[in-house]
Amino acid sequence: MRYGYRIDIIHYPLQLTIVLVFHHFNISRQILSSPWAMLALFSILISNNIAAYYWYQLPIQEKIRRLAFPKHSKLAV
Repeated sequence: MRYGYRIDIIHYPLQLTIVLVFHHFNISRQILSSPWAMLALFSILISNNIAAYYWYQLPIQEKIRRLAFPKHSKLAV
């Protein structure tokens, strides 16, 4: 299982959402500089990536494979 590409795609919108929420509620962004904030960000990021893999990417891959390579092909003898 490879997480690299999904992490790259998800991390920017996640960080942007967090900054916008902090700005909306007038929360200091200094909190985001702490190691705990980084740990929380990575925890959310990794859990989102695992969920995206099992509930989105894997079912789509299986569906594409079923459509591309049917078991009972009409060309089979």
